[in-house]
Amino acid sequence: MKKILCLLTFLSVCIHAQNNIQKSLPDIKPPSAETYKFSVYGLDFNNSPSGDFSYNFPIYTVGNSINLPVNLSYNSGVKVDDIGGNIGVSWQLVAGGAISRVVRDEQDETSSAEWFPQTIDETANANQIKGAAHPDNSIDTEYDWFSFSLSNGLSGQFYIDKSLNIHYNGGDGSKLSITDKTTMVTQFGKNLEFVLIDNQGNKYYFGGEEKFMERTKIDYKGPDKYYTSGWYLAKVITNKNEIINFDYSIESISYYASMSASFSVSESCCVPNTYENSGITKSKTTMVSLKPRLLSINDDKARINFIYDKTRKDLINGDGRLLTSVTILAKQNNQPIKNYSLNYDDVNAGSAVTYYDLSPSEQSTVNRHFLKNIQDAVSNEKFRFEYYSKENIPARFSLATDFYGYSNGKYNQTPFANVSGKIPNHIFSKTNGYASANKEVEPESTYFGNLKRIYYPTGGYSEVTYESNSSMETVQVEKFEGMGLQASRACVGPRTVSKKFTFVSNGSPITYAATASTNYLDCGQPDFHEVHGISIRDLTDPAVPVNSSSGSYNVGLNTNNCYTGLPHDTCPVNTIAGHTYEVEYSVTSYFGRIDGFASVNYNSRYEMEDVLKHYGGSRVKKIEENNTEGGSYTRLFYYNKLAERTSPKKSIANAGTPKLFDYIMTKRNCALECNSSGSGNPIISSTSIPAYRFYKDNILTDFNDRSNKIFYQSITELINGNKAIERNYEYEWDANSYAYSPRIFDAPHSNSGQLKRGLLKNEKQYAFRNNDFTVFKEKDNRYSFAQNTITSFIFRENFSLSTGYLYNPQDGPIPNISYTFYQNYYGYSKLIETVSKEYIGGQVMETKVNTDYNNLQHLQPTLQKITSPDASINETNYSYAHEKGNQRLINANMIGIPLETEVKENGKVINKSETKFESPIHLLPTSALSFDLQNPAIGSTELTYDQYDPKGNLQQYTTKNGISTTIIWGYNKTQPIAKIEGAKLSDISQSLIDNIVNASDNDALLGTEASEQSLVTALDQFRNNSALLSYQINTYTYDPLIGVKSITPPSGIREIYIYDTANRLKEVKQLDKDASRNPVYKILKEFKYNYKQ
Repeated sequence: MKKILCLLTFLSVCIHAQNNIQKSLPDIKPPSAETYKFSVYGLDFNNSPSGDFSYNFPIYTVGNSINLPVNLSYNSGVKVDDIGGNIGVSWQLVAGGAISRVVRDEQDETSSAEWFPQTIDETANANQIKGAAHPDNSIDTEYDWFSFSLSNGLSGQFYIDKSLNIHYNGGDGSKLSITDKTTMVTQFGKNLEFVLIDNQGNKYYFGGEEKFMERTKIDYKGPDKYYTSGWYLAKVITNKNEIINFDYSIESISYYASMSASFSVSESCCVPNTYENSGITKSKTTMVSLKPRLLSINDDKARINFIYDKTRKDLINGDGRLLTSVTILAKQNNQPIKNYSLNYDDVNAGSAVTYYDLSPSEQSTVNRHFLKNIQDAVSNEKFRFEYYSKENIPARFSLATDFYGYSNGKYNQTPFANVSGKIPNHIFSKTNGYASANKEVEPESTYFGNLKRIYYPTGGYSEVTYESNSSMETVQVEKFEGMGLQASRACVGPRTVSKKFTFVSNGSPITYAATASTNYLDCGQPDFHEVHGISIRDLTDPAVPVNSSSGSYNVGLNTNNCYTGLPHDTCPVNTIAGHTYEVEYSVTSYFGRIDGFASVNYNSRYEMEDVLKHYGGSRVKKIEENNTEGGSYTRLFYYNKLAERTSPKKSIANAGTPKLFDYIMTKRNCALECNSSGSGNPIISSTSIPAYRFYKDNILTDFNDRSNKIFYQSITELINGNKAIERNYEYEWDANSYAYSPRIFDAPHSNSGQLKRGLLKNEKQYAFRNNDFTVFKEKDNRYSFAQNTITSFIFRENFSLSTGYLYNPQDGPIPNISYTFYQNYYGYSKLIETVSKEYIGGQVMETKVNTDYNNLQHLQPTLQKITSPDASINETNYSYAHEKGNQRLINANMIGIPLETEVKENGKVINKSETKFESPIHLLPTSALSFDLQNPAIGSTELTYDQYDPKGNLQQYTTKNGISTTIIWGYNKTQPIAKIEGAKLSDISQSLIDNIVNASDNDALLGTEASEQSLVTALDQFRNNSALLSYQINTYTYDPLIGVKSITPPSGIREIYIYDTANRLKEVKQLDKDASRNPVYKILKEFKYNYKQ
């Protein structure tokens, strides 16, 4: 019965320890990997000096009055556990925009309650703290992390509260709002629509309908949890009322987001000075996302269709597919301008990893897709991509990974790093071999799966060479003296043979290991009396026994295996500084032969030593461009200053030290745990129990920090060996979360340094002259920063308080609770000064540019002051809607448009202009003013913008001398086809206008040579019409999605623009006459193109 009770007590402690690990980890609900990557694409956090290789394949630019690029984007770095997306591994479609959310604790807008105190008083707030810490509570105490990115570069982060108030400050005058469009709250939460208005008054709509929202289910840390994790761009309405629409289908994707394992070694509550292993707990986290999949984009000129025709094999189930085709169709005639096909290499890593109880035949974790080539069927251009050792990346969740998650090719049986020598021996012995994996970085494996070559249609290629993120670091290294003692006893001779040595101790312990073997071949019958032993004596004080151990030859002697390891043990062998010690190793046998060897380490000490440390992932070492003529263009990258480029110590920052375990002091109610009878009312005892916690969890790694990316503070680029550019960047560490004992581990950092990281601080350009690099140009930048902050709290219950138990007053009002808080910063940086220097002929030419942002209502530049090398000062003052009191523009958030510009040179006004927006019916310019330089307060109207069409196209303007110019828009009001100087719109017959507009619309619809020639004929007839002969007329034809095709000035000498199959300008020709006066075209300009990364 006693054995059973002991077993039950042990199991209870193990379960308690494991539950504590689970309870102590953050409650995180992430977005899908693809949505998250898109939403942070444009942030400084992602476009940082990290050494990553990035490549953009441009597809198209959407919009007339604004530009929204559509790109296929690549970023290097493949962790073993990474999941691919709709374009495979490391690629993503950057089109439109997305908002993602990392839910922390509860969804902000749907939590049953929230508590965000300004300060905490443990006595006064005890009840609130207990409620927030209770495991079953739904009180939200952490703000969710929102990130957004648009393909035009707008990006940012923000936070919301339960009342849908937004905490956001982009620093550019943009505004963000939320509309609750919920008709019925679903299990995923509310239906929210976000509207971002930029400082030009363009509106971007995210979400609002289910097909624009990512809704996710995850079983992380318990039962299924449902939430909304993303909002995709639905439409854009520009300040000219141009509408760009995005259409999506909903794809259901299901994949393993994480494989988790954990265990702990903690001191027993009930048996002091004993440590117990909780046993390993493993879990699989499955994520199911209903994710928007982009189908089409529509603007006034074109429609872009996205087709997904290849089933993804890296998903558990669902209808996830790979993008296989992107077609750009002219809106009017549905003719393809571009028709890209995408092809993939399917890579299978073999059998699934079974450590986490996956079936060996499970396919989703062994399959990956790599984009192989992109081909345009219209131009027949083909781009091919080659990768490093993509077939050698192990299956997802493989144990053959380094500290940072990259492949290291090691044969490991556990995910936990080897901690031998990093924790006390008696603790290491209790890890039961779990913490034994080789997680060291293998430099030649960190870039597996990275893009190696890009082959261009011309036959040339770019090749990227990588190296591991490494740096020489000064670290504390343990050194010791050692001695080997070898003793052999032959078949005959003395029974005991020994070897010994003496040394003077520095006070550090002695450790040893010894092995022995026997040989009976020449000695007759086996003896079975062979032993070996080691003895250590203090010769300075012989009365003090030190150590003596012996055993059978087949028993190894090793102080490192001292399993009891309590503080009073003599294992390893303790010594006294200054004393002389004798170490003797002996072997003994009656008749047999015995050979033994002892290795003894002593006088250990710590010294500072430079070692090459390898961190996570890889950086670009070289990029080489090769063309078909055998020429090359090479760029080498060094991750420190030019003068230090050969130094192995790099300017690495934010690399972080791998966390092998947490040493924590947990609070437990030992009085309750150890009261097996449950009788009486023992006092609640908040006992601090030491524990070592080991765990592996992908979600924590990927989503529990906002700065888990390596940065370099200096990067030098050498170009073809004859030029160098050294760039130095701002960097600031994030602040740690506040710690209240016992500490809550894995609380995220406050993101206090995020604004500064990656800003260019200094740039120097060098030329190679006289066998050395000489600086010829440099630039120094200075910034200002503005940050707001809101506070998130984490409360954890360490153990429950059962009814009937009494409090110990010494433990305070919350004896069973830990808490911490961290700050969520949001704000902006502004470039306020740039000092440029050029070194010419021994002279320094310095130009200083200072920029002021004096109006917090719009945060735009209000004054730019340029001090030239000759000490002259040029000042430009800008006034915006707020300064000019234009409330209509302010209401439309068109606050980033300079309305008045005044330029001074050495204090004297040399130019002043103003644009008026005074129409009560539209938000377009109405006039342009210039000012008398002798009296800058007096302005006169230079231009009047008389008339616009419904699309915001200018149809007529009049100069100050009363001469009007009319512009006729064709191609369905997307392109100007005629400019008539001297005429008002009312002066031109509508039938004449209709003739050329209809001809242009027909050309847009048909897109043939015949339709274009019909338009040219119509334009010529328009130009030569007798009613218009007194006007100066320019006419234009287009391929609407490519460019201008012809320009005919008033002289009638037409210029023709010729494009190649890739829609790039190839030639400009002009109509002329040959010697026989026959019309011919002569070439004015020719253009040739080479691809360059």
